Amino acid sequence: DDKDHRLNALMQLEYTNNSPDALDFIYFHLWPNAYDHYGTALVDQSDESGNFKLHFSTEEERGSISGLRWTVDGEEASFEFPDGVKDYGKLLLKEPLLPGKSCFIRTPFQVKIPSSDFSRMGHVGESYQVTQWYPKPAVYDHKGWHPMPYLNQGEFFSEFGSFKVEITVPDNYIIGATGELQNEEENAFLLTKSRSEMIRDNNSFPPSSATTKTLTYTQDRVHDFAWFADKRFNVLHERIAIPNSKDSIDGWVLFTNAHKAAWLKSMEYLKGGIQHYSRLVGAYPYSQCTVIDGTLSAGGGMEYPMITVINGTSNDMALEQVIVHEVGHNWFYGILASNERDHAWMDEGINTYYETRYFEEKYPEGGEGLLGRLGLFGRGIHESGYLMNACRHSDQGLEVGSADFTETNYGVMVYSKGGYIMNHLSSVLGQEAFDSAMHDYYRNWSFKHPYPEDLVKSLETSSGQSLDWYSMYLANGNAKLDYRLHVENIDEKDGFECITLRERHDYPVPARLTLFKEGALKESVVLTPGESVEVNTVEVDRVVLDADHNALDVARKNNEARTNGLLKTWQRPQVKLLSAIHPAESPTLYLSPVLGYNGNDKWMPGLYLSNRELLAKDFEFSLLPLFGTGSEEFVGMGDVVKSFYPNDGPSHFDVSVTYRRFSSGIDGTDLVGNEIQGNQAVYSAFRPSLSYVYVPLGLKKGEHRFTYSYNRIENNWNTISANYTDLALNLSLDLVDEYHVLSYAHQRTEGLTEWAVNSEIEGHSTYGKVEVSLAASHAFNDREDRFSWRVYGAKMWVGDEPIPFGAALDLSGQDGSVNLDGTSEDYRYEQLFLHRNGGGSLAANQMVRNRGGFVQT
Repeated sequence: DDKDHRLNALMQLEYTNNSPDALDFIYFHLWPNAYDHYGTALVDQSDESGNFKLHFSTEEERGSISGLRWTVDGEEASFEFPDGVKDYGKLLLKEPLLPGKSCFIRTPFQVKIPSSDFSRMGHVGESYQVTQWYPKPAVYDHKGWHPMPYLNQGEFFSEFGSFKVEITVPDNYIIGATGELQNEEENAFLLTKSRSEMIRDNNSFPPSSATTKTLTYTQDRVHDFAWFADKRFNVLHERIAIPNSKDSIDGWVLFTNAHKAAWLKSMEYLKGGIQHYSRLVGAYPYSQCTVIDGTLSAGGGMEYPMITVINGTSNDMALEQVIVHEVGHNWFYGILASNERDHAWMDEGINTYYETRYFEEKYPEGGEGLLGRLGLFGRGIHESGYLMNACRHSDQGLEVGSADFTETNYGVMVYSKGGYIMNHLSSVLGQEAFDSAMHDYYRNWSFKHPYPEDLVKSLETSSGQSLDWYSMYLANGNAKLDYRLHVENIDEKDGFECITLRERHDYPVPARLTLFKEGALKESVVLTPGESVEVNTVEVDRVVLDADHNALDVARKNNEARTNGLLKTWQRPQVKLLSAIHPAESPTLYLSPVLGYNGNDKWMPGLYLSNRELLAKDFEFSLLPLFGTGSEEFVGMGDVVKSFYPNDGPSHFDVSVTYRRFSSGIDGTDLVGNEIQGNQAVYSAFRPSLSYVYVPLGLKKGEHRFTYSYNRIENNWNTISANYTDLALNLSLDLVDEYHVLSYAHQRTEGLTEWAVNSEIEGHSTYGKVEVSLAASHAFNDREDRFSWRVYGAKMWVGDEPIPFGAALDLSGQDGSVNLDGTSEDYRYEQLFLHRNGGGSLAANQMVRNRGGFVQT
């Protein structure tokens, strides 16, 4: 019903108990109900990710499944929802279903199709993405039942079966679906349309036909059935030969004119993907594969058995990438069908590995272009993705459940690390042995729902090697590998040396060592940390660990050694402009000319020097020496940070030192209104600190930062002129103040609400001070308009001596002025202002909303 966007349906199911256990009930997923009301797991997860569309949706936009009237073997049956959920529940059996026995289940149902704004099921106008739409029995295996709510982050686990699906639609709809189309007339129509010119110049919906047609699809050995309907579809068709087989299949592409130019090339990508995976993993077992240009909102593409939907990608390379990736899911999501809710990497990660091989094989020159120079082509982009979080120790192990990953980690761990550990494995086993082992895994576990232990056991059986290191430290663990080489002479007379592989934590994870002579590869060997190899220094002049970047190594600056000369593992430092996205493989200093400006120093030419890269290091520094053309002073700033991560966890200690030196002024009036003018005022702020950052397990509850800092502030005012009625006063003044500060800060987001806590205890020779602020905001619509509140409180204890300017309690935040009444000034010089003490200039109007943050005018 494309007027009310509903399906009126009937399901008849023969369910066979193939387990050794008697079943008293059967779990069914009713996933359209995830779109029905507040409090579903889908709404909660969407809120957590900052997408409030479903939470604030209208009744018209939401979806549901209703009208269920269950019978089992012709008798009415009860259905119950556990724990208050609505998108899965139990069908209660009056008699236990014994092993090997079957029952016949029947129910009508209606599906209200939601807006496509929310997730993978939905509609945009009269374009329909009909997925996860019918009552689906959950998987029951040797680990028990696997019921689960519908989620965006975290895909599915469903049971294999044989499907016959009849779909009635207005005549002018074109449908792409799982399975084989049984209507010869419709099939002939699609073939004719695929040979015709594009029939529409616009992308609007034509009126629906008054007459209908019923299309029938059948398919064995699939665990889901999805279909897509649109009246605007253009059609491409090609017979695709399957490598190493006499078989060929039908390739179909259904697309609209929204991105016609890019999609006209899409059949090439579908064909390339089918043949690539068939060659490297195993033959595609079905008779057709379809790619849909659709309107889903959750991700760029989504896979279903024999069919995938792509979200309107118009860029050629991006379209090829997402089509090949989604087509590849037919093997790991569709045919092997592991439990993606608990072991997402077994699909997404392994699929990413094969997708990467596709692009590296098809576009070997890609590594020499811009993306290659940035280290972001092929496996390089996945190495960088993994390292981005691993180097910050904010990564999570692959065996974390899909819903428990942070949003970032779901991408860079499940996809990037999941793919990269396959690179590591293939490097250790050797490409030929690895490919043979994966062929065996695919052949032995097709249609059987393998678990991680099944994958490892299959690979061990095929390769004849123990892979305890793989399952314990890479697949199941969260080890951050840091290899290094050690070289020592063992026979100086005959020129033999011993090269030993070491690893910072002694993780027993092997890697491949490659031996070179004058740039030519001599041989390669696999070593486990602690193992050594003897090399002849006449035949080998250089050795490189993991030369092809296959291993999960977080620091590559110690992976190369020479066999002659002194300091054989020393890498010559480099100097490069700007910075780097991909980590350098030798000590590198990045520099760049810079030009700054502020109202006191005026234009400031200088130099930026740093070892910082996009990926974090445990030791980082930046220096910014500048020369103020207005003040004629050498100014600038710098910082050094050393981080320590106990147990390689996310919680850490930071030891840092920062320094700033810039000019300022003291223009203004004193307490009784006399004009004061200053020039050549220079301040310096020296600030060493120690922080402990506690990150709760799961990484979703924010971080708690505890910091002690020592602040030494020097102010040098070379000339101060105070004009009184009968007195002119000129003097130079040097002031030094020291502040000791203990602080605590915490921020977190919980669905619609954001929280922040900041507190500080400050000590000075003339006073003590404590400050606490609490703030929260709550979104009240999908535009993220918010109600906010803030509470600030402080107390100060003052002795007999005058306190420094600006240190008095004040509710107005801080600016860059020197106020002799003791308010507002950034007296610890923690901020950068365009014109510190700039009087009435526009640039002097900066305000930092700290303290109470109530801005005065």
